[in-house]
Amino acid sequence: MLWVGRRLNPAPPSAKLPLLSPLSRECTVFRTSSSQVALAQRGRRRTLSALVVVLGSAIACSDPIQPRDLVPVVSTTVELYSLNGAPLGAPNALALLSAATIAGVQPAVFRVSDAFTFDLAVDFTGTGPQLIPVKLVGSVLGGQRDVGIQKVDVAFDALTEGPNDGYAFSSTLPIAVGDVIAAVAVQAPYCQGQFVLSSDVYAKIRVVAINTANRTVQLQVVVDPNCGSRRLVVAAPTT
Repeated sequence: MLWVGRRLNPAPPSAKLPLLSPLSRECTVFRTSSSQVALAQRGRRRTLSALVVVLGSAIACSDPIQPRDLVPVVSTTVELYSLNGAPLGAPNALALLSAATIAGVQPAVFRVSDAFTFDLAVDFTGTGPQLIPVKLVGSVLGGQRDVGIQKVDVAFDALTEGPNDGYAFSSTLPIAVGDVIAAVAVQAPYCQGQFVLSSDVYAKIRVVAINTANRTVQLQVVVDPNCGSRRLVVAAPTT
Protein backbone atom coordinates (compact mmCIF):
# COMPACT_ATOMS: atom_id res chain seq x y z
CA MET A 1 0.00 0.00 0.00
CA LEU A 2 1.39 3.45 -0.92
CA TRP A 3 0.79 6.23 1.59
CA VAL A 4 1.81 9.65 2.85
CA GLY A 5 2.19 10.09 6.61
CA ARG A 6 4.17 11.47 9.50
CA ARG A 7 7.78 10.30 9.60
CA LEU A 8 8.16 7.36 12.02
CA ASN A 9 11.56 6.00 10.87
CA PRO A 10 14.39 7.50 8.79
CA ALA A 11 14.10 6.91 5.07
CA PRO A 12 16.42 4.22 3.65
CA PRO A 13 19.71 5.65 2.30
CA SER A 14 18.89 4.39 -1.17
CA ALA A 15 15.47 6.03 -1.22
CA LYS A 16 15.18 8.96 -3.59
CA LEU A 17 12.85 11.44 -1.96
CA PRO A 18 11.00 14.11 -3.95
CA LEU A 19 11.53 17.78 -3.17
CA LEU A 20 8.80 18.94 -0.79
CA SER A 21 7.61 22.44 0.02
CA PRO A 22 8.49 23.80 3.52
CA LEU A 23 4.87 23.31 4.55
CA SER A 24 4.96 19.59 3.87
CA ARG A 25 8.56 18.62 4.75
CA GLU A 26 7.43 16.94 7.95
CA CYS A 27 5.87 14.20 5.78
CA THR A 28 7.88 11.46 4.15
CA VAL A 29 6.74 9.73 0.95
CA PHE A 30 7.45 6.02 0.68
CA ARG A 31 7.68 4.39 -2.74
CA THR A 32 5.16 6.49 -4.47
CA SER A 33 4.84 8.05 -7.86
CA SER A 34 5.25 11.77 -8.56
CA SER A 35 1.56 12.10 -9.45
CA GLN A 36 0.56 10.55 -6.12
CA VAL A 37 2.95 12.86 -4.28
CA ALA A 38 1.45 15.90 -5.98
CA LEU A 39 -2.07 14.69 -5.23
CA ALA A 40 -1.22 14.07 -1.57
CA GLN A 41 0.44 17.47 -1.21
CA ARG A 42 -2.54 19.24 -2.78
CA GLY A 43 -4.88 17.44 -0.38
CA ARG A 44 -2.70 18.37 2.57
CA ARG A 45 -2.60 22.03 1.52
CA ARG A 46 -6.38 22.09 1.10
CA THR A 47 -6.83 20.60 4.57
CA LEU A 48 -4.43 23.11 6.14
CA SER A 49 -6.10 26.00 4.31
CA ALA A 50 -9.50 24.95 5.61
CA LEU A 51 -8.09 24.66 9.13
CA VAL A 52 -6.61 28.17 8.92
CA VAL A 53 -9.98 29.55 7.81
CA VAL A 54 -11.78 27.82 10.69
CA LEU A 55 -9.25 29.00 13.26
CA GLY A 56 -9.31 32.53 11.85
CA SER A 57 -13.08 32.63 12.11
CA ALA A 58 -12.99 31.39 15.69
CA ILE A 59 -10.46 34.04 16.70
CA ALA A 60 -12.41 36.78 14.95
CA CYS A 61 -15.69 35.80 16.60
CA SER A 62 -14.45 35.32 20.18
CA ASP A 63 -12.77 37.54 22.71
CA PRO A 64 -9.89 35.61 24.36
CA ILE A 65 -9.86 38.04 27.30
CA GLN A 66 -13.56 37.84 28.14
CA PRO A 67 -14.16 34.71 30.23
CA ARG A 68 -16.92 32.30 29.39
CA ASP A 69 -20.13 32.85 31.31
CA LEU A 70 -20.53 29.60 33.19
CA VAL A 71 -22.70 30.82 36.06
CA PRO A 72 -25.82 32.99 35.71
CA VAL A 73 -25.78 36.55 37.03
CA VAL A 74 -27.33 36.63 40.50
CA SER A 75 -29.48 39.20 42.29
CA THR A 76 -30.37 39.48 45.96
CA THR A 77 -31.46 42.10 48.50
CA VAL A 78 -29.54 42.49 51.75
CA GLU A 79 -29.85 44.56 54.91
CA LEU A 80 -26.62 46.09 56.12
CA TYR A 81 -26.05 47.67 59.52
CA SER A 82 -23.81 50.64 60.20
CA LEU A 83 -20.19 50.07 61.18
CA ASN A 84 -20.77 52.17 64.29
CA GLY A 85 -23.79 51.97 66.57
CA ALA A 86 -25.07 48.62 65.30
CA PRO A 87 -26.26 45.91 67.71
CA LEU A 88 -23.64 43.43 68.80
CA GLY A 89 -23.26 40.71 66.19
CA ALA A 90 -25.35 42.51 63.55
CA PRO A 91 -24.06 42.12 59.96
CA ASN A 92 -22.22 45.28 58.91
CA ALA A 93 -20.02 44.06 56.04
CA LEU A 94 -20.98 43.20 52.45
CA ALA A 95 -19.14 40.74 50.23
CA LEU A 96 -20.18 41.24 46.62
CA LEU A 97 -19.70 37.52 46.09
CA SER A 98 -19.42 34.66 48.54
CA ALA A 99 -19.70 30.89 48.31
CA ALA A 100 -20.44 30.62 52.03
CA THR A 101 -24.20 31.08 51.76
CA ILE A 102 -27.07 28.62 52.02
CA ALA A 103 -28.38 29.75 48.63
CA GLY A 104 -25.03 29.18 46.92
CA VAL A 105 -22.71 31.72 45.32
CA GLN A 106 -24.17 35.20 45.79
CA PRO A 107 -23.69 38.48 47.72
CA ALA A 108 -23.52 38.02 51.49
CA VAL A 109 -23.53 40.15 54.65
CA PHE A 110 -21.74 39.27 57.87
CA ARG A 111 -19.99 40.83 60.83
CA VAL A 112 -16.74 42.70 60.16
CA SER A 113 -13.70 40.68 61.21
CA ASP A 114 -9.96 41.19 61.12
CA ALA A 115 -9.77 38.96 58.04
CA PHE A 116 -11.27 41.83 55.98
CA THR A 117 -12.73 39.46 53.38
CA PHE A 118 -15.66 41.80 52.67
CA ASP A 119 -15.85 44.49 49.99
CA LEU A 120 -18.07 47.29 51.29
CA ALA A 121 -19.50 48.66 54.51
CA VAL A 122 -21.86 51.46 55.53
CA ASP A 123 -21.53 54.06 58.23
CA PHE A 124 -23.95 56.78 59.33
CA THR A 125 -22.52 60.26 59.76
CA GLY A 126 -24.08 63.64 60.41
CA THR A 127 -24.82 63.96 56.69
CA GLY A 128 -26.35 60.52 56.28
CA PRO A 129 -25.13 57.03 55.30
CA GLN A 130 -21.83 56.56 53.48
CA LEU A 131 -20.74 53.55 51.43
CA ILE A 132 -17.16 52.63 52.37
CA PRO A 133 -14.61 50.47 50.48
CA VAL A 134 -12.87 47.82 52.58
CA LYS A 135 -9.43 49.43 52.56
CA LEU A 136 -10.82 52.49 54.36
CA VAL A 137 -11.97 50.18 57.16
CA GLY A 138 -8.80 48.13 57.49
CA SER A 139 -6.56 45.58 55.81
CA VAL A 140 -4.65 42.44 56.58
CA LEU A 141 -0.89 42.42 56.97
CA GLY A 142 0.74 42.40 53.54
CA GLY A 143 -1.34 44.89 51.62
CA GLN A 144 -4.68 46.48 50.90
CA ARG A 145 -7.33 45.27 48.49
CA ASP A 146 -9.01 47.72 46.12
CA VAL A 147 -12.78 47.99 45.76
CA GLY A 148 -14.05 50.74 43.49
CA ILE A 149 -17.47 52.41 43.58
CA GLN A 150 -19.21 55.09 41.53
CA LYS A 151 -22.71 56.45 41.10
CA VAL A 152 -24.15 56.06 37.63
CA ASP A 153 -26.82 58.26 36.15
CA VAL A 154 -28.89 55.50 34.55
CA ALA A 155 -31.81 53.35 35.64
CA PHE A 156 -30.84 50.22 37.55
CA ASP A 157 -32.12 47.83 34.88
CA ALA A 158 -30.46 49.91 32.15
CA LEU A 159 -27.00 49.27 33.60
CA THR A 160 -26.31 46.03 31.76
CA GLU A 161 -22.53 45.96 32.02
CA GLY A 162 -19.98 47.07 34.59
CA PRO A 163 -18.11 50.24 33.52
CA ASN A 164 -14.46 49.96 32.52
CA ASP A 165 -13.40 53.02 34.50
CA GLY A 166 -14.60 55.90 36.65
CA TYR A 167 -14.38 54.06 39.98
CA ALA A 168 -13.25 55.71 43.23
CA PHE A 169 -11.08 53.40 45.33
CA SER A 170 -10.01 55.62 48.21
CA SER A 171 -13.08 57.63 49.22
CA THR A 172 -16.50 57.12 50.77
CA LEU A 173 -19.68 57.62 48.78
CA PRO A 174 -22.79 59.34 50.22
CA ILE A 175 -25.91 57.36 49.32
CA ALA A 176 -29.63 58.02 49.22
CA VAL A 177 -32.69 55.95 48.37
CA GLY A 178 -32.83 55.27 44.64
CA ASP A 179 -29.10 55.68 43.99
CA VAL A 180 -27.57 53.28 41.47
CA ILE A 181 -23.95 52.36 42.11
CA ALA A 182 -21.45 50.38 40.03
CA ALA A 183 -18.81 48.46 41.96
CA VAL A 184 -15.74 46.39 41.19
CA ALA A 185 -13.82 44.21 43.64
CA VAL A 186 -10.23 43.92 42.42
CA GLN A 187 -8.68 40.53 43.16
CA ALA A 188 -11.85 39.43 44.90
CA PRO A 189 -11.34 36.73 47.56
CA TYR A 190 -13.96 34.55 45.84
CA CYS A 191 -11.81 34.37 42.68
CA GLN A 192 -8.54 33.49 44.40
CA GLY A 193 -7.33 30.00 43.62
CA GLN A 194 -9.39 29.77 40.43
CA PHE A 195 -7.79 29.46 36.99
CA VAL A 196 -9.15 32.71 35.54
CA LEU A 197 -7.73 35.53 33.41
CA SER A 198 -9.07 38.16 35.80
CA SER A 199 -9.90 38.04 39.51
CA ASP A 200 -12.16 41.11 39.43
CA VAL A 201 -15.84 40.90 40.32
CA TYR A 202 -18.33 43.43 38.89
CA ALA A 203 -21.65 44.39 40.46
CA LYS A 204 -24.38 47.00 40.53
CA ILE A 205 -26.16 48.17 43.68
CA ARG A 206 -29.48 49.95 44.19
CA VAL A 207 -30.28 51.66 47.48
CA VAL A 208 -33.75 50.35 48.31
CA ALA A 209 -34.32 51.80 51.80
CA ILE A 210 -32.55 53.67 54.60
CA ASN A 211 -33.59 53.35 58.26
CA THR A 212 -31.83 56.06 60.24
CA ALA A 213 -33.31 54.95 63.58
CA ASN A 214 -32.03 51.38 63.17
CA ARG A 215 -28.90 52.53 61.32
CA THR A 216 -29.49 50.13 58.44
CA VAL A 217 -29.62 50.29 54.67
CA GLN A 218 -31.35 47.87 52.31
CA LEU A 219 -29.48 47.19 49.09
CA GLN A 220 -30.32 45.26 45.95
CA VAL A 221 -27.12 43.73 44.62
CA VAL A 222 -26.68 42.23 41.16
CA VAL A 223 -23.32 40.55 40.51
CA ASP A 224 -21.67 38.41 37.85
CA PRO A 225 -20.13 35.32 39.53
CA ASN A 226 -17.85 34.74 36.53
CA CYS A 227 -14.59 36.34 37.59
CA GLY A 228 -13.59 39.09 35.17
CA SER A 229 -16.94 39.20 33.38
CA ARG A 230 -18.87 42.49 33.45
CA ARG A 231 -22.41 41.30 32.61
CA LEU A 232 -25.06 42.70 34.93
CA VAL A 233 -28.25 41.32 33.42
CA VAL A 234 -30.22 38.69 35.30
CA ALA A 235 -31.57 36.01 32.99
CA ALA A 236 -35.35 35.77 32.78
CA PRO A 237 -36.72 32.71 34.61
CA THR A 238 -37.60 29.78 32.37
CA THR A 239 -41.12 28.38 32.38
